[in-house]
Amino acid sequence: MNYYDESSQTGVVYSAYASRVLSKTGKLSAFAELNGVLIDESEHEHEHYGNVGLTYAIKPNMQIDLMTGFGLSEAAKDFTFGFGFSVLLPHK
Repeated sequence: MNYYDESSQTGVVYSAYASRVLSKTGKLSAFAELNGVLIDESEHEHEHYGNVGLTYAIKPNMQIDLMTGFGLSEAAKDFTFGFGFSVLLPHK
């Protein structure tokens, strides 16, 4: 959870996440997530989202992912879709 303060609106940003490894090699995983924003202003409705997706580790430091999500409240976007590529850079 994080405190939200943008344009004098105040509230809380939250996220709950669960994942599970799907392959014996540990490269393929699935995840589910609930997230949203709880805004203090009564004129704004809270935004709540549900997301699911898959991640695949190409190498120990590279990953691709694919996700889809849907809005759980009136103020939330109805549908989302995304994909990504991540690289963990070495540091000393």
